Amino acid sequence: MSESIQSLIQSHTDNVVSGNIVPPEGSCPRCSKMPEKFKIHECRKRFFRFVVKNFVNITLTLLVRWKCPLCRETFTQYPGFALPHKRYVKTDIEEFSKNYIEDEKQTYASVVTHKNGTIGYRRDDNLPVDRFLNPTTPWRWVNWLGRITHEALKEIWGPRLPEVYPAKYRSFHMKRILQAARQLLNLPDYLSQTIFPRFAKKRAAN
Repeated sequence: MSESIQSLIQSHTDNVVSGNIVPPEGSCPRCSKMPEKFKIHECRKRFFRFVVKNFVNITLTLLVRWKCPLCRETFTQYPGFALPHKRYVKTDIEEFSKNYIEDEKQTYASVVTHKNGTIGYRRDDNLPVDRFLNPTTPWRWVNWLGRITHEALKEIWGPRLPEVYPAKYRSFHMKRILQAARQLLNLPDYLSQTIFPRFAKKRAAN
């Protein structure tokens, strides 16, 4: 799966460089109006991280920013593998978060391992890995997913929330965060919803 993510990122980069970019459709996320066509404003360099077995790989790509001709505001168009303000790819955030929430025995420390080995950052100089994926990283992902989507999910699903394993929380507040995160991760094609543009706030990137 991670190899396909690497190919997907490279394909996206090649499309941007060659000008083979599909303009956004629908209304402007800034003014909610619907112009005839958005105009390219700029392309920004952005490093993304993705996990392959026991290594975190880092690769460079480009994000396209568009300008609305009606309100003159700009916005970023995120490719399918990316999430706003997150350095790791969507599939890793989703997979690590689900592995923790859905498996009663998983801890934040155990979920950042592969075949009982720690996951480290790959180095270009072939020296031994000296930096590892921190257990606080999936903890931040789970909290981020739960916090920013709680209000949005109430609109979609109503007040019903799924159960979570009692061993994974010590407070009612944390229980609600885990419930909201689990509910979101089990929504079909959840990132195609308008949850993130409406509710996501810029937090520390992970």
